[in-house]
Amino acid sequence: MDKRVFTEIETAAYLGMSRSYLRQSRMDGNRENRTPAPPFIRIGRSIRYLKEDLDLWLDGLPKYQQLNQAAAGKQGQQNAALDGTDQKNSDD
Repeated sequence: MDKRVFTEIETAAYLGMSRSYLRQSRMDGNRENRTPAPPFIRIGRSIRYLKEDLDLWLDGLPKYQQLNQAAAGKQGQQNAALDGTDQKNSDD
C-alpha cells in the first residue's frame, strides 16, 4: 500500500526541503517574491500533506533550463506587479 498522507518530516524528505521552509511558508502564505507554500490539511492539531497535492504542486512550479531564465521570469513578474501591466499585453 502506498502512503497517501505525509507528516511534516516525511514531506520535507519527499520534497527535498527543510522542515523550517515548510513551517515558514505556511506562516507567511504566498508572498510575491517566494515560491508558494505547498498545500496542506489539518487533522485535529496536526499538519499533514497529501501526496497527490504535493505532486500537483511540484508539477505546477515553473521549470527552467538556465539560472538566467529563472531570474528573468522572476524580474518580469515583479515589474508587472509594480506597474500593473501584464507582460503578454505590454505592446499596447
